[in-house]
Amino acid sequence: MNDIQERGIAAARAYLDRIGQQVLPQDEPLPAAIDILSIDGDTLVGTLTSIRSGALPDDFPSGESLDGTLVALEELRASSYPEQSGVRVDVIAIRVLAEDRALLRHHRGAI
Repeated sequence: MNDIQERGIAAARAYLDRIGQQVLPQDEPLPAAIDILSIDGDTLVGTLTSIRSGALPDDFPSGESLDGTLVALEELRASSYPEQSGVRVDVIAIRVLAEDRALLRHHRGAI
């Protein structure tokens, strides 16, 4: 993972925390393409990030990719977070403008 990706994921984690999601620590690798795991109310949320330093990303994950992520997230919920009643896959697209500036677009329930 390069520096821009690491900073982008850190910015996405901070954003999710600011909007009230409980961002879970990443102690072990996450399943599928999930970059961030959080809890929003009674829902386990797997967030995928798309980070670019050029134009705002148009490469929204494919339906097949999102379906696979949803299956992996449901398996993780069943095994490790049974108290959560549902799952959701979100996508955060980030365009890095400068060292300390970025635009962020949050797609809730991408599928």
